[in-house]
Amino acid sequence: SPRAHWRNRRAGQPFFAVFNLEETHESRIQKKPAPKVHDPAAVRVPAYMPDLPEVRADWAAYHDNMTVMDGLAGRLLAELDAAGLADDTIVFYFGDNGPGLPRSKRFVYDSGLRVPLVVHVPPRFRHLAPEGYAAGAASDRLLGFVDPPAGAHARARVHGARRRHACGAVRVRRAGAHGRALRPAACGP
Repeated sequence: SPRAHWRNRRAGQPFFAVFNLEETHESRIQKKPAPKVHDPAAVRVPAYMPDLPEVRADWAAYHDNMTVMDGLAGRLLAELDAAGLADDTIVFYFGDNGPGLPRSKRFVYDSGLRVPLVVHVPPRFRHLAPEGYAAGAASDRLLGFVDPPAGAHARARVHGARRRHACGAVRVRRAGAHGRALRPAACGP
C-alpha cells in the first residue's frame, strides 16, 4: 500500500515496515523478465535435478531475478540512508521459502526450507541483537520463521504488540554426541 510506508508516519515515530519484493517469485521464472546476466552453462545445477538446457535456463533466470531483487533492496536501503534513518533502523532481508523450482518451494527438504536471512543491526541497537551477533558474520543458528514480526517486537520489548504464533527464534544448544536439542527462545519480558 502506498499509504503504509515509513515516510507517512509522524515525525520521530518508530516504524515497522515490510516491503515484499516479488522478483524471484516462481511466476517470474517462466516470464524471465530480468536482463540475462547469468550464463546458463555456468549455473550449478543441484544434483537432484537433471542437467538439461531447460533446467539450466530456469536456474539462470532465477539468479537473474535475484540480481534484480538485490538491486531493489539496495534502493530501499539508499532511501533510508538519504532520509537519515539508516543508523536508526534494524533491517531484515529474507525469503519466505526456497526457489520456485522443482523440489524447492512446497517441499520439506533443505532446498525448500533453507531461506536467506540477512540482518543489519546498527551500533545503537546492538544490545537487542542475539548473543554472538557480529556485523558481516555468518551464523548457523536455527531460526523459525513462523512469525518474524512477533519475534522482532518481543526482542525490542514493544509493549502492547499483538502476539501471534511464535517468538521468531529457536536457540540451538549442543546435546552431546547425539546432535542438537531444540528449545524455544525467550520471547521477551
